[in-house]
Amino acid sequence: MTFEEYNSLSEEEKNAVFSAMDEKGILYDDMEAERNSFKNENEKLRAEMAELKTEMKKTKELNFTLARSVKTEPEKSAEDILHEMFN
Repeated sequence: MTFEEYNSLSEEEKNAVFSAMDEKGILYDDMEAERNSFKNENEKLRAEMAELKTEMKKTKELNFTLARSVKTEPEKSAEDILHEMFN
């Protein structure tokens, strides 16, 4: 809308144009706030995911370390176990 077109409008139409501009501004502000909210939530979730991946990697390393340190004995047969129980 050019300035001449705006000047040719009646007072009611001019007020309607300003109120429409205010509504668009409010809508823009609301959408910007929602976008920022999603962005912050996404960054938080990404950080949590990275932390969980790091923790899972450390847990797996610990599991392998513990598995190597567990003393394993050769499996005994049922007869050997019964023999140990009664002798």
